[in-house]
Amino acid sequence: MDILHCAGYCSISDEGLALVDYLEHDNGTRTLSTFESLSCEAAWMKILEFIQRSTYPVFNELVHENYDEMNLEKWTFFARANVNSIKSYVSRRSVEEGQLDAIVESLRNGTMRAHKLDLRFSWPDESTFRDLFDALSSTECRLKDLRFHATNTDSRMAALINDKYIINMLHANISLETLGIKCEDDSPGFLSMGILNAAAEHPCLRKLIFRPPAELDPPPVRQSDPFNIWYRNNPSLCILIDTSRSYWNNGAENWQDYVHFCRFGLLQQVSNERIRSHLLVAALANHSSSPKRIHYLLSENQDVFAK
Repeated sequence: MDILHCAGYCSISDEGLALVDYLEHDNGTRTLSTFESLSCEAAWMKILEFIQRSTYPVFNELVHENYDEMNLEKWTFFARANVNSIKSYVSRRSVEEGQLDAIVESLRNGTMRAHKLDLRFSWPDESTFRDLFDALSSTECRLKDLRFHATNTDSRMAALINDKYIINMLHANISLETLGIKCEDDSPGFLSMGILNAAAEHPCLRKLIFRPPAELDPPPVRQSDPFNIWYRNNPSLCILIDTSRSYWNNGAENWQDYVHFCRFGLLQQVSNERIRSHLLVAALANHSSSPKRIHYLLSENQDVFAK
């Protein structure tokens, strides 16, 4: 099974002890999803307690669905679970009841053991976002990978997140290596230069993952374009376009082409013709399955062939 719901479907008379023993010694499952079942409350708590005390990450990912009620004790176990990744679908009820307090506190004091956190908000709340990014700014925070996805955001909230909270967090945070950002529905578009400049100054950040609005086409590639200049000046940072939604793959591919075209501009800065030719051949080989990228590489480097 990819997602473990067995405690919700099986009759467990020993409050989950047999299941915990199985997880500890014979488990091949890598994703554990929460479930809502009053009859299995004790079993669920046993599992959470086991995951928290485990000396190694039994599960790759622990998932909290937005329909599952969790009290503060559960959230504390959840936030401190020894897993590689934590994903939570945050509903309006979760926000209003302050159910994320345990996650925020574990980020602030460095007790979160998961190195990846994926938060998907279906209800925007300014104070919750402010507290979250403030905790990520703590010098005790050890999180390596943050995926932040907010829906139902208006233009004011999207601007507040992109132009203030994320930028301030990047200036203070010292642990993040990967940052994924998506604000629907009034997103300003591509990554702002403020976020890009803050990312360039971050001591550890190496990957930015972004999904522009589906209806937004990438701009033409121009050598003087601010993003083009920034990307050429920051080769250590990688920009990836999120392709997690299959219906948006075509749009994502266009944006990924745009990012690649900007990075290909680095070839023209190589003064040594032999090295440049070698890099061009390698780029052509690596992108042989993309006619658009092949065409761009050939058309932008005609001077190499002319010589």
